[in-house]
Amino acid sequence: MSVWDSLVGQQPVIDMLSRIAQGDPSQIAQSWLICGPPGSGRSNMARAFAAALESPDHGMSDEPTRVTQQVLAGTHPDVTVLATNKVTIGIDQVREIITTSEQMPATAPWRIIIIEDVDRMLERTTNVLLKEIEEPAEHCIWLLCAPSAQDVLPTIRSRTRIVNLAVPSASAVAGFLTATTGVEPKVAQRAARLAEGHIGIAKLYATDEQVMTDRDELVVGVLNLARASDAVLLAGNLI
Repeated sequence: MSVWDSLVGQQPVIDMLSRIAQGDPSQIAQSWLICGPPGSGRSNMARAFAAALESPDHGMSDEPTRVTQQVLAGTHPDVTVLATNKVTIGIDQVREIITTSEQMPATAPWRIIIIEDVDRMLERTTNVLLKEIEEPAEHCIWLLCAPSAQDVLPTIRSRTRIVNLAVPSASAVAGFLTATTGVEPKVAQRAARLAEGHIGIAKLYATDEQVMTDRDELVVGVLNLARASDAVLLAGNLI
């Protein structure tokens, strides 16, 4: 089981990043922009790439190394993740992480900074980040994540290597659910179809019967409401 196995429907990108992680370190781009719609796994792809870059086995062993486990768990000292549940990422957070990026790695080949939802930065915050993306510290790699390149300022995207993730197919998501959760294929297929490529939602639908029931009841309620509105409009036209 490699570090890439939890990623669904992204084989071309996995093949590319895996080759890069195993290649000449001096040829690795140091600023990346990983793009994909919600649920496509862009943050997980960034973490997997980070693990492949930091681990001696490049994330390819059947048994994950301690380094891989730490990176994926968010506990590796040389891999820092900036995430937020707020509307925007604050300028002070970015300044702090820039300071971190300039430190030499403690145990691994690289100091890696992952920024989830870089599109949530205001322009003045992005401008603070710009110089570091343009001229990263010698031992630092930046992995930025956004829904699309168009969601990021041109000054940032022009200075990064862009990776575009696909929307996972329903069949790929269903296969992943069957393999990882043990649900029946019919349940996995329906969950995948309803989630429309969002892996997290598909997993929730497949493993939590109440969530699926609530979803079905909501849809029925909306349909009934629409029918009632049509009836009122029809009655109004007849008066």
